[in-house]
Amino acid sequence: MKNKLRGLLVFIIIAGIFYLTFQSPSETTELSKGFWQWLVDHGINWDKSTIRSDAHLPMYFVLGFALCLWLGWKKSLVIGPIIGTIDETIKIFLPVRHFDIFDLCRDYIGIAAGVLVVCILRKLLYRNKPVY
Repeated sequence: MKNKLRGLLVFIIIAGIFYLTFQSPSETTELSKGFWQWLVDHGINWDKSTIRSDAHLPMYFVLGFALCLWLGWKKSLVIGPIIGTIDETIKIFLPVRHFDIFDLCRDYIGIAAGVLVVCILRKLLYRNKPVY
């Protein structure tokens, strides 16, 4: 049952990522408006378009983390980048979006970081047992 819930979580995360992929830049900017305002209120001047690009890191971190919990680190480091590549490639065919190699790199870094954190946490929690 636990494994099915992890799979469902991964599916929801992927659905959310692809939901954002099919939105126009103005729609995703609108979604980040509250976060951007919070930053401004706290004296952090972060450009709205930068927030959109930098959002790839935490989104794919969460995906990498969830994938690793569900499938283990080896499969996660294969499947995660495939999902990121599909996500960015779809943007080539959308009139209001564009492929960005730097966003793809952010996707890969986020996935790797999420997987790494799970591995470290498992190693710390189960010191005398193998990670996998």
